[in-house]
Amino acid sequence: RIGAMMSASSYRTDLWDGFEVACKKASEGKKNTRLLSEFLADRAKVEERYANDVLQLCKRTTINEPGTTGVSIASVRSLMEASAKQHQQFSGQLQTEVAGRVLALKNDQKANLEKYTNEGKKLLKDLHTCKEQLAKSKTKRNTTQRSMGLAEEAFLRKESSDAKQKQQAENKFNQAKKDAEAADTQYREMVRNVQAFQNKFDDVMAKILDDFQRLEEQRLDSLKSILKTMMQMFEQLGAGESQSVLTCNQMVEKMNRDDDIQAFIREKKTGETPPPHVDYEPYGATATPSRSKAAVTVPSATSLTTTQ
Repeated sequence: RIGAMMSASSYRTDLWDGFEVACKKASEGKKNTRLLSEFLADRAKVEERYANDVLQLCKRTTINEPGTTGVSIASVRSLMEASAKQHQQFSGQLQTEVAGRVLALKNDQKANLEKYTNEGKKLLKDLHTCKEQLAKSKTKRNTTQRSMGLAEEAFLRKESSDAKQKQQAENKFNQAKKDAEAADTQYREMVRNVQAFQNKFDDVMAKILDDFQRLEEQRLDSLKSILKTMMQMFEQLGAGESQSVLTCNQMVEKMNRDDDIQAFIREKKTGETPPPHVDYEPYGATATPSRSKAAVTVPSATSLTTTQ
């Protein structure tokens, strides 16, 4: 059992690039919980109307039949009245102990769902901003490097020129070299900043995915408990021996939140390998970023790889 738990898939490990998928799953879960609550509440109202109609029918009906026949009719009337009162009680329980609990579940999870969603969206937005800043920094570094190369060529061509022209070319080259060094320093610093953010991103995103999975686990556990309560109420109503109720009860008992979550992960995981973190790329070099032991994953849809 312990080995099975360790090998089980999770949002964190298998949906590392699936924040939007986890978000959508949680949103659909919230919607389905609301719809179930409304369905059960409406069912309770139908039950209440039925019970009230039967009670009113019994109240306004008088049959003065003599003898044993009259006793039998009165007995049937009393049975119907007692049954209606049972349904009236069932309606109240269905509203408070079932529909009300489903609604409370939806409301209880609403704040956390919004919190995790907003945190994830902000994290992805910040990642996109880092990506843009890194790309601009690298472009500036490359541009100043090219300008320095052109200034150096121009300076070398002025070797046989007069001193003034040669000095002007040398000054332009020195300034271009200074600008290129400053841009390269800025690019190196931006790489370090992005690497630090990527580590933060991966840690925080993993926690958000954990939170989404825990939210779904709690929802499914709660729904199973609530549905079991409803089945007990059907049994108390006297329908416990009917085949349909027995079959439904078996289905509820077989509800397995872990199986459902594992099936969802298997369906939605991309199977992609987390990309390497960004690394410093010398000017003119082919991008071959390496991944250090401390590096953590970044969603492929928003990875920080850049091109010259």
